Amino acid sequence: TALPIYQGGDVQNCIWVGAGVQPVSEYRSYIMVHNSHPVWNENIRVSIPVNSFYDCHLRFTFRHCSTTGKEDKHLFFSFLKLKTRDETTLLDDRHELYVYRAQNKAMLNDPKRYLSLFSTSAESLFTMASGLGQESGLSRNDKERFSVSTLICSTKLTQNTALLSLLKWRDKKDSLKIVLNNVNQVNGDEIVRFLQDTFDALLEF
Repeated sequence: TALPIYQGGDVQNCIWVGAGVQPVSEYRSYIMVHNSHPVWNENIRVSIPVNSFYDCHLRFTFRHCSTTGKEDKHLFFSFLKLKTRDETTLLDDRHELYVYRAQNKAMLNDPKRYLSLFSTSAESLFTMASGLGQESGLSRNDKERFSVSTLICSTKLTQNTALLSLLKWRDKKDSLKIVLNNVNQVNGDEIVRFLQDTFDALLEF
């Protein structure tokens, strides 16, 4: 199940699974039993308002569906933060997510219990492991990984640190010269995507 979360609550009707259909709040898929290396290759579009984008994350939950109708007690999940450590937007890339095990559903009701953990293997390279998994009642399954590819389509959310510094120049008034020098290195295509906001920022200097 894929589910966008905003400050502890679900983002309603923001997932599009195809043309000509109504948006849904969560996306569910399945695989057949005994498939040890499943590949979904399913595309979905997630439309999140700009003003709440950076406070959102995507959560993917996995469970076994029993033929007896009983709900399986084991619940596994992964999550993906949409804002990076340098406050830019998540890069267009393939992300390898850690898989965690929750003792029960209640542990997922409060995202604060797991958002302090590493969501990807790349993220863990920058910070030493904190051991919060055991303390929060969550444990990581070191044998499993879940990969997801993302592509951001926006004229407001940049993935470039230099351009972000320009758009937020008021927070960097003491280093405006450095900000402008860094912008000279930004690809022209990236500037065109944020042309209006870039000109607005330059004219406000």
